Amino acid sequence: MGLRPLRRFVVLSLCGISLAFFSSVPAQTSAKAKPRTQVSPLWGDLEAGPFRVGFQVLFRMDPSRSYYPANATGANDAAVINGRPIRIMIWYPAATLDRESAGGLPMRFGDYVNIQTEDSRFIEFNQMLRRWDRQIASEQFSGPNAGALAEELMGTRVAAFRNAPPARGTFPIVLHSLGGNDLQQESTVLWEYLASYGYVVVTVPQLGFDTNKPHLSFALPDMRLQQRDLEFALTQVSNLPSAAARRIAVMGHSLGGPVAVLMAAHKKSVVAIVSLDGVLNSTDAIAILKAAKLNPTSVRAALLNMYRTNDYPSDFRLLDSLNQSDRYDLAFSKCSHYDFQNWPLYAVLTKTEDARGARIRDAATGQKIYLTVCRAVRHFLDMIVKKRSSSARWFRGNWRSGLAGNDFVTFHLRERVKTHD
Repeated sequence: MGLRPLRRFVVLSLCGISLAFFSSVPAQTSAKAKPRTQVSPLWGDLEAGPFRVGFQVLFRMDPSRSYYPANATGANDAAVINGRPIRIMIWYPAATLDRESAGGLPMRFGDYVNIQTEDSRFIEFNQMLRRWDRQIASEQFSGPNAGALAEELMGTRVAAFRNAPPARGTFPIVLHSLGGNDLQQESTVLWEYLASYGYVVVTVPQLGFDTNKPHLSFALPDMRLQQRDLEFALTQVSNLPSAAARRIAVMGHSLGGPVAVLMAAHKKSVVAIVSLDGVLNSTDAIAILKAAKLNPTSVRAALLNMYRTNDYPSDFRLLDSLNQSDRYDLAFSKCSHYDFQNWPLYAVLTKTEDARGARIRDAATGQKIYLTVCRAVRHFLDMIVKKRSSSARWFRGNWRSGLAGNDFVTFHLRERVKTHD
């Protein structure tokens, strides 16, 4: 007989039960180096993996598209007029030598915002991104001390070392599609964390079609544009000696969720999808992917769907149609949309409350939610991309460590696996 989906639904709470079933995966030898303790004040109690974290930026021009009009100020170079500039940020496993001898410049959070380039084709473009980056980072804070709090964040040590020599070997690529019209600092802790466990993490800005439409809308053409930018970045990063493009993962926050599904349907090398409150449960996402004429059987990558149960109703028609994809649903209650990004970490760092989530939970709870999200993503990728059975065991019960308590969040896992008769 043919392939038939078998559904198993298990609900876990903090006082919960063990998983009745979990798909087994082949064991894989883990790195021998001992995990390191906290590497940045933003990390909370996250335990770093065996690798140092390297960081680099690539500026590339996609000659197949244009971004600037022919009369754009400062864009006199024909290569600028006839191309679409893409800024590619990369977090990667770096050599694990002693810090003083391994090379690479230690970084502060402000270094993620104040990116520099000496390439004349990208100077004006980069200045625009820097202004935008700075504005987004400062939006965390309000009141008379907002400027000082933003500067405290900018001066905070992060885990990455700029241009550190890469670790030996090749590592899976993880592409991240950002939330609506974000640039590239929304989930730096998650990206650093994954790099420390042996992943090459790649992000690009969410940019509109041209300078006359600099922002994206929640519409199919805009999702396709972001998809194309990520695919262009993938071709560039795949040329790096430490990046392995055979089995890749795509993550998406908010409207980045549909982008991740579109990429998985288009590229067979995508074996894992992570939706960080990626609106895949929403009627808007269903409408977009229906307009894309998404063939549900074309999505074969395993899907980790993390979402809030508060603030908006969930519609699972789209997800339920993906009957060729193993699916893991992790549902959080009393949770902010921004708890799937760095935002609560900034509030804890500066001993303030995050206005985005204060009506739902306190900042410390938001931090614990986000750090649990980081751990869940890492173990999901280890289980699916690296086929590590130890990460399957994590889902059986270890995820409960570090959560804030049942008064703030419940944790559900809904698993669907494929079977043959």
